[in-house]
Amino acid sequence: MNQFTTYINIVGKTVQKYNGIKKYISTGAVNDNTINEKKVEYVSYNDKPSRANLSVKNGDILFAKMENTEKTLIIDDENKDYIYSTGFFAVRPIENIITHKCLYYLLQSEQFLKEKDKYCSGATQKAITNEGLKKILVNVPDILTQADLVKKLDKIEEVILLRKRQLEKLNELIKSRYNNLNTTSKLGVVE
Repeated sequence: MNQFTTYINIVGKTVQKYNGIKKYISTGAVNDNTINEKKVEYVSYNDKPSRANLSVKNGDILFAKMENTEKTLIIDDENKDYIYSTGFFAVRPIENIITHKCLYYLLQSEQFLKEKDKYCSGATQKAITNEGLKKILVNVPDILTQADLVKKLDKIEEVILLRKRQLEKLNELIKSRYNNLNTTSKLGVVE
């Protein structure tokens, strides 16, 4: 077991003055490790909430600081110019020690989340701090083993995503059937 901070660099900067409108992603706008577009806010520099103060780069990985919260997001070309909540930590893997995708999965692991929660502090909303991150111990396989592990986890994630889509489609079908039955019964038609 090693300190989590031996595998990552804490990155992210404060938001610099900008013109126009930008997308603001709060922690509440991230679900299932994706951005929920319905919860995205559009903000100008002068009207942005005080927590809207984290800028990131392509390749960074965000994770929620709050206790009992599992929210992880990979920053890519599409979302690199958004503004993020300071309720996220922005981290980047240290090359040749941990792969980008392995870090992404580690941040979602039961091991990491349990350690993160153990070192959260605060009165109102408990969250992990930089000092708390230094206390987190994790077990990370060597770089060669990580590639094999990531392939397996990618496959599992793909299956889970497919199942979620199937459930969404089934749910839509049930609602459609119910609405159809409800409409026909109002018309006095019984099948």
